[in-house]
Amino acid sequence: MQRIEAALARIAVAADGYRPAPPSVTGMVGAHRRLRQTTAEALRELDGLIDELER
Repeated sequence: MQRIEAALARIAVAADGYRPAPPSVTGMVGAHRRLRQTTAEALRELDGLIDELER
């Protein structure tokens, strides 16, 4: 039982000290590219809807 409690204590200490790494520049660039694509698609769709309304 002591081994389990000791292991749980080590896990708790490790979890408390965990600090995730900041996002990478590469990851941010990829996220930005995907956001730009999504935004461009949405704007094209809105342009099409506006065009239909103006007819």
